Amino acid sequence: MYNVRVDDQVRRSWSGRGRERWRTSHAELALKIPGIPALRTEPLGGGPLGSERTYDGTVDCWFDDRASFEAAWQSPSGRH
Repeated sequence: MYNVRVDDQVRRSWSGRGRERWRTSHAELALKIPGIPALRTEPLGGGPLGSERTYDGTVDCWFDDRASFEAAWQSPSGRH
């Protein structure tokens, strides 16, 4: 397995409902990219005091191998 972790920035103005959409319908779109058999989204709470974190959550995508990963991002679904 080949794992890719992406730090994702969710709009700060999104309410809990927007974050849920990120975890559900956005994830469903990502799963349509060829070669992604599974993914996990993890929204993050507020950072530590004084933190300057530039992302709001992480997305882990699994692929069979690096070639599958590269092919996925070259597909029409992967480019959008």
